[in-house]
Amino acid sequence: MRLLKLRVEVENDEERVNYAAAQLEISLQDVRMRYQRLTQKFGLRLNFTTDAS
Repeated sequence: MRLLKLRVEVENDEERVNYAAAQLEISLQDVRMRYQRLTQKFGLRLNFTTDAS
């Protein structure tokens, strides 16, 4: 049986991070830490950007 490996990149701009922090009522740092834990758990690649372009 052959296993398929997927590479997923998650790009987060500041607007998305700010929205998540406001909705969850947590700090921006906490949002980033949660994303980082998800990347470790699921083998994702995380790219925080400050520009939505």
